[in-house]
Amino acid sequence: MAWLSFGYFAYQRLGGLASCRSPLRLAAGAFIALFCVAAAAESILISSPWLAYAAGVGLVVSWLLLRGNNLRWPEAVGLSSVLWMTLPFPAGYDDRLIQFLQRQSSYFTSVILDCIGILHLPEGNVLELSQKRLFVDEACSGVDSLYALMAICLCLVLWFRQRLFVALISLSLVPVWASCGNIVRLVSIVLGLEWLGIDLSHGTQHTILGLLVFAGAFSCDFAFIQFAGALFRKKTPTPDRIPVSSPNPRVVKQPMPIMANVAFMLLFLGIGTFSIQFLWRSSLQRYPTIDPAALSVLKENQNLPRRLDDWQLEGYQNLERSRESSQGQFSNVWTYRSSAGPIMVSTDFPFRGFHLLAICYQGAGWRLNSASQQIELDFGGEDSTPAGKYYPQTLDMSNDQGKFAYVVYAIFQLDGEPVRSAAKGVQGFERFEQTILEPVTFQIQIMMESGEAISPEQREIAHRNLTTVVNQLRTSFQSLEPAS
Repeated sequence: MAWLSFGYFAYQRLGGLASCRSPLRLAAGAFIALFCVAAAAESILISSPWLAYAAGVGLVVSWLLLRGNNLRWPEAVGLSSVLWMTLPFPAGYDDRLIQFLQRQSSYFTSVILDCIGILHLPEGNVLELSQKRLFVDEACSGVDSLYALMAICLCLVLWFRQRLFVALISLSLVPVWASCGNIVRLVSIVLGLEWLGIDLSHGTQHTILGLLVFAGAFSCDFAFIQFAGALFRKKTPTPDRIPVSSPNPRVVKQPMPIMANVAFMLLFLGIGTFSIQFLWRSSLQRYPTIDPAALSVLKENQNLPRRLDDWQLEGYQNLERSRESSQGQFSNVWTYRSSAGPIMVSTDFPFRGFHLLAICYQGAGWRLNSASQQIELDFGGEDSTPAGKYYPQTLDMSNDQGKFAYVVYAIFQLDGEPVRSAAKGVQGFERFEQTILEPVTFQIQIMMESGEAISPEQREIAHRNLTTVVNQLRTSFQSLEPAS
């Protein structure tokens, strides 16, 4: 929708193409074009679809500056803003936005339910009702509606030719309309369950509810733009002050040399072909297909002892999720019990490269008491060389229910080689480690939960038992090694 809107406004306002005659604008357009070429090449090296898309939008901006000589600078910026709005936040900040909207939606929904008198238990992004446990997932977090409302707001501002500060005020209020809409949607789902016995949390009825709420948020946005536009509308000149229209000056078309156009076309076609060839075989296949026969062999080799130190095994289960799940499509989960509380040991796969688990646990209602830490452990035995070490990440957490948790996990390639994070615990930047050379990986994690802070002694036990589990299970994943 945003690209179609951009095409319409560009066709309407360009009024024909003409080469740029301003030296400053020519230099700016040429610099942006060359920068986008470099960014497109870099996107191949780091396998970043986000950077490739940003380079494409930047190329359109350079084209507006070089060939849209009839457009003033503010008009060119305004047109391109519709395209920039379709670009998500980089470096994991879109995930942080999702988390923030989840927390806000969950909190205010809980406040409203308290006022109505509906019994519920909030736990992070989970609302425990008498009939159902609702997770405020991405579909209800508002990030999709926020981006869509932002794009629509920009289109309306361009359509009505509003002033800059009217556009800025309107855009600043879009998160308010989106948040209110999502709170209304969540409250409606709860009321449907509690009062009418209708489950509006999924299916066609959930889609209809979402569309109605989105229409309401859009109506608020539209009404404010109309109000602010009328309030700050430019004064209509009186008849005696209407300027005499002059004939339109002839547009002198100075097309770029044909060879330059051909060179740019071949350059981007070559980059695109090169990207498709490598990305199709690598990072775009973020969720590799697991052969059922290999998966069956893996399950047979996934065995842990009934006791790990003072931990006693209580249960075991296999979990299968959607192929695109951020928690991994497959998990093998062992439940142990210790004097401190329950312990979960799991293997989760398949992934691409390294990823941090903090976001997953924060979405489940846990708070990080400190930043994720990377430690170094020996595999055990007499080998103390660097090759005999692996590098787990640790998470120290607590939640609103007065519980404490300690998570230690390690990530390996399918051949058992440990994967070390270059992010060093900096949340959000693990995404840029997933280059075209990143292998398929799996993780082994231990989560300890207790009603009191996890002691250093219990953490050391978790580290020792993680080493035991790693030595027992990491070679079993070689059955999933892709055929060469």
